[in-house]
Amino acid sequence: MRTWIALLVVLAAIAAALVFGLGLLDGGSGDEEPGDTPAEPAAESPGGGDEEPGDGDPTLRTPGADEGGPDTMPPLEAAPIRSPLGVLLLVGVPQRFNMFLAQQWGGHPEISVHSWAAPLPEGPREGVPSGEVLPGALSAPPRAATLDDENIDVVVLHDMDPAELDREFWLEVADRVAEGRLGLLVIPGLQSGPKMLGHDVLSTVLPVAKATPIEGQPVPGTFQGMASYVPTDAGVRHPASRLVSWPSWSRRIWNARALLETPWGTNVCYPVEEVAPGASVLLDAKPQGREPLPALIVGDPANGRVLWFGGWDLGGRHAYGRPAVASDWQTLVRNWAAWLGGQVDED
Repeated sequence: MRTWIALLVVLAAIAAALVFGLGLLDGGSGDEEPGDTPAEPAAESPGGGDEEPGDGDPTLRTPGADEGGPDTMPPLEAAPIRSPLGVLLLVGVPQRFNMFLAQQWGGHPEISVHSWAAPLPEGPREGVPSGEVLPGALSAPPRAATLDDENIDVVVLHDMDPAELDREFWLEVADRVAEGRLGLLVIPGLQSGPKMLGHDVLSTVLPVAKATPIEGQPVPGTFQGMASYVPTDAGVRHPASRLVSWPSWSRRIWNARALLETPWGTNVCYPVEEVAPGASVLLDAKPQGREPLPALIVGDPANGRVLWFGGWDLGGRHAYGRPAVASDWQTLVRNWAAWLGGQVDED
């Protein structure tokens, strides 16, 4: 009996040695749970984090055809502008965003930009790009006749009290919008927004029915961090907000832009509570842990081509220095101009 016990002990020792030796040969450390694979460190993006995730990324790959579209992320689509398009940019204060808009529109061979800035007291202004002026500056405030004199197809009102211009000018704008001869883009700003919504003529064409009063603390429409732009079902299809022709891809691309190192978003959005009858929200500004606010609103198509953009801009101030981000923004804002100018048909 003792001989058999001794033999079993020897065999057990040999088996243990073999198992240990095989483990060393396989390179296993013995610390991983069954089925674990040590994670490899993520490769650093060479362009500072603003490149698109790779086409092979399973979170961005569509399972099969996406509304007849490609299997991998397509590039952004720029609406063609085939005929001359005149833009009149009206601003309360020259700012980084309206300067960007003017530059991106004016850089297109078919777009001509005319601008007028309301008079300001002397002195520097926060957020005003130093050494730069708005292109195509008019020598006098625009009047109703200016729309014909300068061949204006799109009027853009950015953070300016509409009372700075004659009531007749806004009557002509409203008539042309209703007739489909003019597009209107309104970017309110927290100070000028109430004046726009309270203007007896301009308010009749705006796609906003009700907004929160700008008073108290915290100021309505302001966020602690960056609110991401999130497209609605209408937004992934409308020419002013879709980024590609396929709705699912358009949504995925918008969502991907919120994950960049310099994400698309805003820390201010005018607090619209209710859109006008027939109007549609195309983009929401969605802050973390809070309810979204309508950021891009299109008016009732039966009443003309009108867009309301309630965001402060398209992203943080550092995003303007990112060529890939600025290039994408260029596509978006030129699509705004193309649609407002009547050069893009809605599907």
